[in-house]
Amino acid sequence: MAAPSEHRAVALAKKHEDYHRLSIEYQRRFESSPVEGNRTKIPVKQQTPITSALDKIQTYPFVSFTLGPSETKYNLVDPDAEWDDTSSFGELTAPDVGAILEASQPSSFGKGDQTVYDTNYRNGREIPADAVKFREGYEEKLSSKIKRVLCSTLFIGKTVKLVFYKLALYEKGGHFNWHRDSTHGDNHHGTVLVALNTSWEGGRFHLCHNGAETHFDMHPVIEKDPQTRTTTSISLRVVAFYTDVEHKVETVTEGVRLVLQYDVFIQQEDEYPEYQYLRIPNSQLFTEHFEPVADAQGPKIFYPAALKDLSDAISDAHERGTGEVSIPLRHLYRQASIRPEYLKGVDAVVYENLSQTFKVSLLPILLLETVFGDGGVMTAVVKYDGESSRNERLFQPVRRRYRNENDSDTASEGEQGQNLSKRISEFHMSGCTDLLQISKEDYQDHAGNEPQNGSASYFGGGMFICAKDSME
Repeated sequence: MAAPSEHRAVALAKKHEDYHRLSIEYQRRFESSPVEGNRTKIPVKQQTPITSALDKIQTYPFVSFTLGPSETKYNLVDPDAEWDDTSSFGELTAPDVGAILEASQPSSFGKGDQTVYDTNYRNGREIPADAVKFREGYEEKLSSKIKRVLCSTLFIGKTVKLVFYKLALYEKGGHFNWHRDSTHGDNHHGTVLVALNTSWEGGRFHLCHNGAETHFDMHPVIEKDPQTRTTTSISLRVVAFYTDVEHKVETVTEGVRLVLQYDVFIQQEDEYPEYQYLRIPNSQLFTEHFEPVADAQGPKIFYPAALKDLSDAISDAHERGTGEVSIPLRHLYRQASIRPEYLKGVDAVVYENLSQTFKVSLLPILLLETVFGDGGVMTAVVKYDGESSRNERLFQPVRRRYRNENDSDTASEGEQGQNLSKRISEFHMSGCTDLLQISKEDYQDHAGNEPQNGSASYFGGGMFICAKDSME
């Protein structure tokens, strides 16, 4: 696990190196999206008390834990065959690798909106969910602990549903380079991997978010009798993470690596009432509810006082006359998913905290570079004011939000003084955000496990924060 100081140092370095780079592809996708509304350019500010507080608020965007023997002793079967011993793919703790390999097919991946087969980038095989099932309906029993862990770590305050996606297989030489998981719905926000009990070497699993990289051991935990050396129990490793977290599988050097992959969907409360016992109130974010899954390595805030520092810094900006303060979301989302109920990890924590004090709106954004007549360059943020998270326009667009030394005076000094607080809007660019990566010119070549385009593409978002007594 990367140290917090390393996480912040890498992220801040990326900010200075990358924040000014524009994304041609991201701008094209943003402009072609169906959202309508007025655009407003907002100047970008760096190294402020607001960005300092933001960079100290960290959570891990993944969690790792084990499933014990009582939770994994189930058979996988071919649903098109008779359910007998000959049609079984084996147990999760003793899979029939030969039968699984025979039923599998080569894995493709997505590059933009294209489906690609390239073993130099991804060399693996898979069985889709409709071709492999659990015997005797035990899938819900397997997923029950997974959901408990998810609702105590990555998705606190949410109701989640697991949907089996596929069984992935990597033989000797198999690998999958860096990619983000493609989303299968606006409420699809997580991935769960369950490694089966096989023998393999290599194939290490890496995760990277905001410039911080870590890896996990996916091998099963096997306990043996100290006297006879016979196996007494087998526990399977599980890793769960948000869909926008980059990850890769190193090359398998020996054996076969088998993994069940699940999609995690956030459900509205009235869709699955039987799951309500899993829901934890937002007011108890990241507190006492981590104890039931003590074996899990999960999200935490390194510097909780930074939440108060952030709120105080925003209040100070409002008192100085800034009508609207905006900050980037840490994670990436589908455009339609930039809503409070779909926020991930640290975004949910920050939104929950700020909403208690301020009016907070969520909107898709992109970085924009403007060149002035004298050759000066300014980086700004562009947002849509069309649809906010609460269907309200918290800050009405005006003809000129901010002044530049090249601007000509078009209002009297009295008008400028009267309207200054209404015009000023500031975007505080934290270094710990994937908005920087998605704003690179070569982002259109970024890989996913499926092709993605249009409404299914990843977008950056921002929180737009006004004082509660503001009339804007």
